[in-house]
Amino acid sequence: MQLILFTEQDYALLVGWIPDEAFNLMWGGPLYAWPISIDKIAAHQAGRNVFSLLLVDAGEKVGFIELVRESESHCRLCRVLIAAKSARGKGYGRQLVELATKYAQHRLGADQLSLAVFEKMSRPFVVIPP
Repeated sequence: MQLILFTEQDYALLVGWIPDEAFNLMWGGPLYAWPISIDKIAAHQAGRNVFSLLLVDAGEKVGFIELVRESESHCRLCRVLIAAKSARGKGYGRQLVELATKYAQHRLGADQLSLAVFEKMSRPFVVIPP
């Protein structure tokens, strides 16, 4: 398994991975208003502190994760997604987070990481401190 950069050519792929409004909210929070679109992804990706990556297994793109640089030494892991329901529960999420953590440390110089998660759809955004 490896991480590759999420590029403009992958935007339509990500749109296809988000099946409905409820899933969109759980995955992306209020950042991406439904319906998610290539234009919305492009606008967000244009941020200079946003680093998005894809998990690739045997040549197939199976997951997405975003790193947001909060400061010179701090990155936040967010918008973690394993694309296919059939691929969930097989350890891809763990690999994705581990590889993204290494990327943040070695490529972005982060020595502090946090994980942005949603406890429940009706609850506010929760950040787990490093």
